[in-house]
Amino acid sequence: LGQEVVERATARGQLQKKLVGLAGPGRVAPERGTRLSRDGDDVGWITSAAWSPTQQRIFALAYVRRSAWAVGTELQVVGSDLSLVI
Repeated sequence: LGQEVVERATARGQLQKKLVGLAGPGRVAPERGTRLSRDGDDVGWITSAAWSPTQQRIFALAYVRRSAWAVGTELQVVGSDLSLVI
C-alpha cells in the first residue's frame, strides 16, 4: 500500500513538501494545524508539537515546502512571536 505514490513522486523527480523536525525556545507548544512562514511566505503547517521538560524547549513535526526545509532554517509560527528551527 502506498507504493504507487512513492513511485510517482520518484518518477516525477522532486517532492514539494516533507515532514521535518523543528525545535525552539518556549514553554507553550503551538497547536496542530498552526501555519509556518518564512520571510512572510506561507511554507507549511505543524502536525504535532510538545514542550520537553528535560530539554526546556519545544519540539515539533511539520510539513514544510521544499523552499524552506534546509537544516538550520528558521520558521515563524503564524499568530505568535515564536520561531522554530529545522
